Amino acid sequence: MYHKIEFIGRLGKEPELKTLPSGEVCELSVATDIYKNSEKQTVWFRVMVWGAMAKAAAQNLHKGNLVFVEGRLDPDDTGNPRVFIRKNGEPGANFEVLASKVLFLTPKEKSEKYNDYF
Repeated sequence: MYHKIEFIGRLGKEPELKTLPSGEVCELSVATDIYKNSEKQTVWFRVMVWGAMAKAAAQNLHKGNLVFVEGRLDPDDTGNPRVFIRKNGEPGANFEVLASKVLFLTPKEKSEKYNDYF
């Protein structure tokens, strides 16, 4: 079996680069918009980027940048999105994606300007 997910969205916060025993990983929080009954709904993805691509993402991406992500969903042990409790006590869930490709869609000169607004 095989599955792949692709989407375009904006970073909701600065990338977080971490060094683990298995290598470097960069966590991206990416928002996408869908419309249901003429109402906009934002869907958030937690994207994990590994290796050399992780370092490049951490160095070049910033909050507000537009990215294309290709990868696969990384569900919990039951095959569902990961469920958590927010700081305000409300339940939440996020879709985790293991990225195989991340394309930076915001030009570098605009990327620097976006930081003034986000």
